[in-house]
Amino acid sequence: MIPIDGAFEIFAAVVFVLGLSQILLALRCHLYLRSYETKSSRRLCDSFDPPVALICPCRGLDPGFEQNIISMLTLNYQAYRIFFVVSDPNDRAHRALRSLTAGHPNCQIVISDRVRSPGDKINNLLAAVNVSEARSAELLAFIDSDVNPHPEWLRDLITPLVDPAVGLTTGYRHYQTDSGFWSTMRAVANNVAMTPHLVGDRLQVAWGGAMAMRRRDFDRSGVEEIWRRALSDDLTLATAIRRLGLRIEFVPKCLTNSLGNCTMRECYAWLRRQLFVARMYSPALWRGAFISFVPMLLIFAGIMLSPLSLAFPSLRMTAITLLVVLPLQVIGGWLTALIFKDYRTALWVPVGILFSGALSIAAFVHSAFTRQLTWRGITYRFLPTGDLIVVQRQEPGT
Repeated sequence: MIPIDGAFEIFAAVVFVLGLSQILLALRCHLYLRSYETKSSRRLCDSFDPPVALICPCRGLDPGFEQNIISMLTLNYQAYRIFFVVSDPNDRAHRALRSLTAGHPNCQIVISDRVRSPGDKINNLLAAVNVSEARSAELLAFIDSDVNPHPEWLRDLITPLVDPAVGLTTGYRHYQTDSGFWSTMRAVANNVAMTPHLVGDRLQVAWGGAMAMRRRDFDRSGVEEIWRRALSDDLTLATAIRRLGLRIEFVPKCLTNSLGNCTMRECYAWLRRQLFVARMYSPALWRGAFISFVPMLLIFAGIMLSPLSLAFPSLRMTAITLLVVLPLQVIGGWLTALIFKDYRTALWVPVGILFSGALSIAAFVHSAFTRQLTWRGITYRFLPTGDLIVVQRQEPGT
């Protein structure tokens, strides 16, 4: 038997280590960013400018849509052609694209049909990758319509592919913190809690808003057939690439801004969607998300025990021990934000950890007990057989 004092010491040590998790993540990010600078400078010495088919699926008008499209059309890379894809010619995005792309010979608007996949985004991707010009490109790259790339974005994204061991490169989104309280809470959840898990050169996952790969790897991975039954483009593609024995690498310079205001309900829906898709397509990632929530659960346990400890002094040390996790997580959040020069988000970390953490835990529980998801006006349901069906479709409007 372990003495009571000894058991408490073990408990306190475990709690302390869990509290350090965000600091350790921040340290790993710092080391990777430093090493990547050296690796990137070596790769730039190689002449690497193959033809690229850049694919952008669109549905509706995202905040900053016009500027995003203009930035995509004017990337500092000669050998690329961009394919904008919409599923409905009456979509407002289609009308805007026709105006914005006028006079740009390096682009093409593709109207997809709805027979390739139930998932709207994947249906668009499948239509674009089968256009003849995309089939002949050496590289495929993917970008979301809510991403505003800098001029060197495409070159940065494809450069790691000079290494034959790298099969897929990825960037990530960075939400702004100046669009309301819940938009800021979403930024903390995304920029501080999620981003560190996509920093590395042997990733298990990728982000569909910024990906690049060789066309031949896309074809031999079999992902095109997998996509026909899927809702997630990035998690399924990442799995297919890893099955080829190739690495997935994060490109720090492709961490790009995403705009947009959101309410508490929209923030919750966004969190639930991330977790639900992970549960469906990457159960290990979904379970890992729960582990990352453990420090928050400890903090909330400490908060709940604190008033009880006034009546039951024996609980006082337990409550204090649990509450120590909060400053450790705040310090880790600050370090993470500062490493990415995200000073505005850093200011909101203490509040964001509590509010976005509580919302994330609720979204995780919800994701465990549902098989239905609404995304960009389309409601999907996963059947027990694993098949995906569309329950309701709200047209993007004219």
